[in-house]
Amino acid sequence: AEGLATGRNPLRQMPEGLPLSHRPRRNRHVLAMKRERVLTLVKAKASRRRFVDYVGEGVAQLSHYDNFLNNPEAMKFAKEKYEVEFRNPNLILVVGHAENMPPEEVGQAMRQYHGGRLIVIDYDTLISGAIVAPIDS
Repeated sequence: AEGLATGRNPLRQMPEGLPLSHRPRRNRHVLAMKRERVLTLVKAKASRRRFVDYVGEGVAQLSHYDNFLNNPEAMKFAKEKYEVEFRNPNLILVVGHAENMPPEEVGQAMRQYHGGRLIVIDYDTLISGAIVAPIDS
């Protein structure tokens, strides 16, 4: 991130929206929540299915957070000052509702994202408590 080499506080360059307080000691998830109402989250036919631009922007935002959190200087500062560690956290995008997020179509759109750390869920799923944090191995 810009400014890290100048000795400025690396967390001050932390992307907007990333939580700075009330965090557990070991963060397992980076969460981005999008509020806009969208009628559909995916576009195109099944073989070329992808997310609409609005969802793509949320994925890009999470990617930016992930890149920042993998900066060695930022990692060191966060651990020393706040006792927080980020080690390949899940990247969770919360967008839409159950009625505009058909699992099959979302699965088709997710094919282009490799690495398995991106999770796209709807607000209804989040509220119902369907996400269970994986057990540390």
